[in-house]
This record gives sequence, C-alpha cells and structure tokens, in this order.
Amino acid sequence: MRSRGISAYHILGFAMLFLQGKATTVASDFQGNSPIHRTRSWMRYLGLLLAVLLLTTIQGTAVEAQGSHQTHIVRTGDTLFSIAQQYNATVGQIRELNHLTETNILYVGQALIVPSAFPADASTPSIPPASSTSCTVSHTVQRGEFLAAIATRFGVPMAQIAQANGISDFRRIRVGQLLCIPGAAEPPPPVPRSSAAPPTAPLPRPSVTSYTVLGGDTLFAIARAHGVSVRELMDANDIVDPRTLSPGQTLRIPGPGVEVVVIPAPVPAVPVAPTGSFTVRYFNNLAFSGTPVFTRTEAPGTRHDWGWGAPDPSVNPDNFTAILEGQFEFEDGLHRFTVTVDDGMRLYVDDNLVREAWHDQGATTYEVDVYLTAGTHPVRLEYYERAAAATLWLRWQRVPHGVRALPPVAPAVPGPVPAPTSGDFRLQFFNSVDLSGPPVLTEVVPFGSRFDWGRGSPGPQVRHDGFSARMEGHFDFAEGPYRFSVTVDDGVRLYIDGALVLSSWAEYPERTSVKDVEMTAGSHHVLLEYFESGGLAVLWLRWQPLFPTTMQVPRTALSPPAPGSGFYTYESKRTLFHAISQDDVGTVRELIASLGFPHFHFEHNQTALHDAAASDALEVMTLLLSYPEADPNVLYNIPGSGSGKRNRTPLHEASRKGNAGMVELLLSHGADPRQATSDGFTALHFAAMFNHWQAIEILLRHGTSPNVRTDDTGDTPLHEAVSSLHGSEAIEALLRDRRIRPNIRNKRGRTPLISAADWGHTAQVAALLNHPDTDPNEQDDRDKTALYWAVAEGHEEVVEELLDHPDIDPNIDDWQGWTPLFRAIYEDDLDMVRALLRHDDTDTEINTNKGTSGLFYAETEGYDRIARLLRRHGATGALG
Repeated sequence: MRSRGISAYHILGFAMLFLQGKATTVASDFQGNSPIHRTRSWMRYLGLLLAVLLLTTIQGTAVEAQGSHQTHIVRTGDTLFSIAQQYNATVGQIRELNHLTETNILYVGQALIVPSAFPADASTPSIPPASSTSCTVSHTVQRGEFLAAIATRFGVPMAQIAQANGISDFRRIRVGQLLCIPGAAEPPPPVPRSSAAPPTAPLPRPSVTSYTVLGGDTLFAIARAHGVSVRELMDANDIVDPRTLSPGQTLRIPGPGVEVVVIPAPVPAVPVAPTGSFTVRYFNNLAFSGTPVFTRTEAPGTRHDWGWGAPDPSVNPDNFTAILEGQFEFEDGLHRFTVTVDDGMRLYVDDNLVREAWHDQGATTYEVDVYLTAGTHPVRLEYYERAAAATLWLRWQRVPHGVRALPPVAPAVPGPVPAPTSGDFRLQFFNSVDLSGPPVLTEVVPFGSRFDWGRGSPGPQVRHDGFSARMEGHFDFAEGPYRFSVTVDDGVRLYIDGALVLSSWAEYPERTSVKDVEMTAGSHHVLLEYFESGGLAVLWLRWQPLFPTTMQVPRTALSPPAPGSGFYTYESKRTLFHAISQDDVGTVRELIASLGFPHFHFEHNQTALHDAAASDALEVMTLLLSYPEADPNVLYNIPGSGSGKRNRTPLHEASRKGNAGMVELLLSHGADPRQATSDGFTALHFAAMFNHWQAIEILLRHGTSPNVRTDDTGDTPLHEAVSSLHGSEAIEALLRDRRIRPNIRNKRGRTPLISAADWGHTAQVAALLNHPDTDPNEQDDRDKTALYWAVAEGHEEVVEELLDHPDIDPNIDDWQGWTPLFRAIYEDDLDMVRALLRHDDTDTEINTNKGTSGLFYAETEGYDRIARLLRRHGATGALG
C-alpha cells in the first residue's frame, strides 16, 4: 500500500539504511585498532540511538492519536466498502485514517486503522480482558465456526472478541474453545429471523465465488480446479487443518465472481407449511407406508446431521424414511439444487424427477441445474436412512450470470448386458461420478483383473474423467477368514452379500485398502462401486484366505514318501531344480523317493528350499518342509556384490517375492523372522523394498520389529518402502503398526520422509504425512529438510503436499543458511518460488550465511521475474 504520509517506520528504515554496513556485531565494530574505524563505529551507534528515540516519540504520538481507533487485518474478499460497513464508517474515513488514495490497492494481511465500534467515552464500557470476571456472555466454538461468523452472530466487532480473549491471529480458534463475548447482554437466539418473514434473497459478495464440497474432494484438487493456492483457500475459509473437509461444506473461492449465501429460515412452531417452507413427514419404515410418526415444518436450507441418532424420539434411528414437500417462489433462470445425503434420495421439481441416488451410501453430495420460470414451483424430496449415520441437507441457489452450468449427462442406449458366469464379474460404467444414469458400457471380466487406464478411458463410450463403475458377481468361498484387497485411484466401496465392508469414497492417488472378512462356505455376492474424478485411473480387486496355510494342498504333498538312499548326479540335480521352478510336486516326490532329501547347494549356491521360495512353488515347499531334514533357516550366498546377498534364508526369498502363503508356511515351520543377512537386511526389509504389504503384515504379526536397521546404511523397512516405485501400500502397512517410529534417521541422517521427498514420490510422502508422529521439519546431516530436497529436485507436487501440512516450517535453513525459497531462487524456478510464497509463513528476508538475500541473488543473476515477484511479497533486502 502506498501512502502520502511518512510514518515512524519510514524514518526507522531510513536510519537503518544509513547505518547499514558490513559489520554484524558490536564486537566486530571495535575489534580494529584504527582510530578512524572506531570513530566511524561510534557515529553509527549514536545515529542508531537517535533513530530509536525518534521512533519512540512518533509511536507515542500515534498511539495517543489513535486511542479511539482499532486495527483491522485485511482478509480475502475485503473491500474498503465492506470494511467501512463493518465498523459503521465511511470509505472516506478509512482512506483518511490510512492516507489512502483512490489508486491504492488492498492486499491480504494489510493492517488498517479503523474507527472503534465503541468509542472510549463515559457512556461505553471498556473491553474486559479474557480473564475478567465481568464477562457475562460466553460462547463455545463449534466445528466449522470462525471468528467472523461468531462476531456477526453476536453483533460484536471481531476485533473486540479477539482483544477480550487474547487472540492475535483471527484464524487460530479451536473447536471447544470458550470465548468471552464483550458487550453482548445475552446470547442471541439460534434462529436469526422470524418464520413470518419472507425468504431472504441471496446476498452477492464481490470478488468471491462459492463451491460445495463433494464426496472425494480435497483442498488440493479444489484449489487446482479454481486456479488458487491451498493456502489462499484455507485463509478464505478459516481452515486450520486441510484434511477436515466434509461433503456438503460450502467454501469461499477467492477470485473474481459472486458468492451466493443462502440464509436459512427458522423452524416454525406450527406443522403447517406456508409458501416458502417444507412440510416434512417421517415414517418408521422404508416404504413410506402408514401414518407419519412425526411431522414438522422447516425452512429450505435446513441441514440435518443426525449422526447415529434420530430426527425425533418418535422416529427410529435406522430404517426410516422422510418426504419433504413445499411450494417456493423462484426467479426466472437457472437454479442449482444441491443435496447431501446418507443414505438415499430422489429429488422432484414440478413433479419431474431431476436427481436420484437411491442406494446405501456415506454422506455424498449431488448437484443438478434446473431452469425455472418466475413464480411458484413445487419441490419434493424423498429420503431413506437404512443404518449407521444419517445426513440430509437440501438447498438451492440461482446460478449467477457468467457461471457455467453443470453439463447434463446425455442418456446413452446401453447394449445387451452379457450374463456373467460364476467366478466372473459383470462390470458396468457410467458417465457420472455417482453411478447415476444408464450404463454406457458393460463387460464381463474374470476375477483378479487389474485395470490401469492411466489418463485414458475404459472405452470410447466412457469419459476420460468423471466416470464411475459397478462390478458384481457370485463367487464360491471356503469357510474361514479372507483378506479382500482393493487398489484404486480414486474412490471405492465394497459390499459382501449387501453389507458394506470397506469404504474409501474419496479422491486419492493410487492406494490399497484391505479388509478381513469371515466367510461361510458357499456362494456369496460381491459388489464393488468405484469412481474416477480426474488424473490417473486404477481399479484392482482381489482376495485370498487370510491364513494361506489352510489352503487345500494336494495329498501328494501332504503325504511325503520315505526318502531314498541314491546319489544325485548333476543331471538329476538339474531335473530337480527345474521341477521346483515349475512347482511340479510329482517329479520332486519321485526324486526324493529315489535319491533322498536334497541337502546340497546347487549351481548358484542355492538350496531346494531357497529355489522353492524364489519360484513361488508352494506345493513343493509344503512337501519339502514335511521332512525333518528340512531347515527353514538354511543360509546361502548369491554370487556377486551388493546389499543383502550374503546369508539369505528361504524366508528372505519368499518375502522378496511377496508370496504371503509362502511366508506364512515358512514361519509356521520355524523360520526366524529376525534372521538378517550379513549386512543386516531382514525379511521385513525385503518385503518393504518390493511393496509386498501382505507379507509385511504377516511378518509384523509374528513379532518382527518395524524399526530394525540395516548394518551398512542404517535403513529401516520404512526407508526401503519409500524407495519403491510400486506404490504406498507397504508404507501404509508399516505405519499401521503401533510400534512404528517414522522419524528414524539412517546413516546419512535421512528420515523416510526426506528420502521420499528427494525422490519425488508424492504418494509415499502423502502416506507418511498422514501419520500423526511424522515430523515434516526433520533435517538430515547437512541440515536439509524434506521441503528443501523437494524444491532442489523440482518436485512441485511434493512441495504442495508438504506445504499443506499444518506443522510445516518453510524457513528452516541448511548448513549454508539456504532456505527452500533461496534454493528455488538459485534454480531460477519461478513456479517453485510462487508455490513457496503462497504459504503465509514463508519469509523473503532470510539471508544466507554469507549475507546474501534471495532478492539480491535474483537481481544479480538477472532473474527479473523472480525479483519482481519477491518485491511484490515485501522483499527489501537487495544488498548482499
């Protein structure tokens, strides 16, 4: 902000420029023996003393002059007009107090002097401090509330509430925090206006648009779609933790546009709905049959989050239905109806079905645009709740001019639906993210099929983004526990015989979710629902018995023959190892019966047990382990050099291959999960290295420590997992163990997070940051953080992921005094500089150990765009 006046801070700035020199400490100024040097030093410090005295005098005068004023911190969406209205002032008064001209531009975080809403005179009580006993009205902060909304509700300026409670940052209030509300005689009623009043029209606010959070939304995706940063989005909505979004939540999007705020009407006392209200009837069944057990009238926009409870004591907490009906006045134009439900709903406007989601689901938000003529139109919503949590929220608003309408889903004529046989899935695709509309493609696919569509589409009829799928079939199971594994990008729900057993209905990068289910013998119906929002698309469902050793093994393996007493020639050894590699248990039985148990090491020093483990020969391994001569901990050395090659056991091989059945089988026959190679690699290291999460869980269940370190590098299994390019499932499996210590440093001083950030593995970084004990600010042996390495290697997605963490410190410098921002400037990476400057806490004024500022370096190297950007963000340290 430019000002025509000269402030005390300008004078201090001039004094500091006068005093600026190469000396940095008092001691260094007086170390020289030259009289001229000492005289100059005294002149500097006398000048500094004079500047401080002058600043103190001017500040005292300013404080005295502003005794009846207060400070307002400019927020996203603020204008001089809105600020003047908030403090009962005129735009001219605000300009005069702050020496603003008509050409001045406000910026977020700017401090403005504004008139006090309560002038300090005899007729106005003073604002009590937070500890004062004169506070008669208090308020407990609820989830989703922010200070501005609380101030509006109580009719008290936000600055007064902040002062009374010692709040220095208006965004930092906590759920459950007790606030003193100064100047309020009593808490205002929860209903803001009378039911007799007509519905309040939408209120436009300049420079802001609104967005309703959908199931699967993330702050990062919303910010990217609207061209703003995550930090700007958090600031505009007073969000402290970016992971606390909920479907149906309305967000303010900073930037050009119009935000429409619908003010809900109160609940009238009488159950007869006039025009502008809903009559709501509740039924204690899922068929809307019989007499309603409860009826009431409510305003449009009323939100119901019943949780595990019921709308009323007379209504069942589960298995109930409701009908909302009413007549409402609409302007001519396009109107956007938004419904958030758990479980199902059908929405009718003018008795036409306009949106349907009639199935069990978690809280999910649906939208539809309907053109309406001016006048009264009937709106009806049918709703059902089957079990668990219950949510219902219907609202609408007129679509402003310039806002693009939602694209209608063009009805497609599906082809004939092939009938799947037992053991196959019928897979249907929909051109919507909520399985609505007719299927546009139907296929029959075998069990275990993996689909990696990348950024493409399952077929020409299906969209590249914004599609969903339903996969179902009947399958035979043996009795016992099974582990169901689903790998998806983005969301998934899995049902067994109609029961929801796994739900991850949100937008995520590729990840694997698991669920253990006890199955009865016989045929069972398996149903999977999937949606793809954008970017890469992956879908893979599979299952296996939880304890693989219970799998049926041929009797030939379970009843071993007595070993013979012959001699293994080179040819018979080759025959044996070839049979093992093919899991040919019959040939292996014959050779053992004729020539005896194979004790020897073969060509590459491996034993029969090592080869069976490396070849996934489960039946052969079962046969070999049935002999008392079999040693499950036998060692062998792989020829050549490299990590983990000496003193390998069969369990090491099985873990490296990821055969969960083989791992379970070896452990049940005495394999030692703690046995390490000569350089300290355990079976858990091998499983983590190749992202075999099932093997990891089995090893952890048998007591293996998740924090064991190798001898040569000091790496833990978590370090090995973050190096994998195969996904983040191994990381997630390790982090689920309550013994995990995610911040262990290896011999290079690196934590798993630092390594993952350096390699640019975004999914692994996200998985690590989701663990509450992961410290995003750990430094390696050269004092570099994960953020520094991500910046240095140009991994912008990793940088965004790290900056979204609420505990990140973007200003930690390394052994040279280089911060992540300075490294981005050094690399001439304008996009990375922008990403860092979007974070509120990034400091542009930190110099390196040699005294070089980022601005000075940018200007010296001719990085003009970066230099201009730094100056716009307040950088002034152009001198090195």
